Amino acid sequence: MDSNITIEQISNLFDTKIEQLKIDLELSLETKLEEKLETKLEEKLETKLEEKLDIKLDEKLDTKLEEKLDIKLDEKLDAKFDEKLNPIYNRLDNLDDRLKNVELTQENKILPAINELTSVYLSTYRTFEKKSKQIDTLVEDVKVIKLVLEDHSRKLQKIS
Repeated sequence: MDSNITIEQISNLFDTKIEQLKIDLELSLETKLEEKLETKLEEKLETKLEEKLDIKLDEKLDTKLEEKLDIKLDEKLDAKFDEKLNPIYNRLDNLDDRLKNVELTQENKILPAINELTSVYLSTYRTFEKKSKQIDTLVEDVKVIKLVLEDHSRKLQKIS
C-alpha cells in the first residue's frame, strides 16, 4: 500500500500543505501589513509633526520679529522724538531760568514795594479817617459862619 497513495492521503497532504501555506501567508501578510501600517503611521506622524513644527516656528518667528520690530521702532521713535523735542527742552530750560528770575524779582523787589505801599496807604487812610471827622465839623462850622455872615451882611446893608 505504500506505493499507492490514496486520494485521502493526497487530500490530507494538500490540506497540510495548504494549512502551512495559509499560516505562512498569514504571517507574511501580517508582517507586511504591520510594515505598511508602520510606514504609513510614520509618514503621517512625520507630516503632522512637520505641520505642527511649521506652525510653531511661524508663531515663534512672528513673535520674535514683532518684538525686534517693536524694539527698533521704539528706538527710532525715541531718536526722532529726542531730535524734535530737544529745542523744546532747551526753551523750557530757558523758561525755567526766566521764571526763577521773575520769582526772585517778585520776592525781592515787588513784594517789599507792595508791602511798603500798603503800609503807606493804611497810614494815609487812618489819617484821612481822622481828618474826615474834622472836615465834617468844619463844614458845619462854615455853614454856621455863612449864615452869620449873611445875617450880618443884611444888617449892614440895612444900616448903610
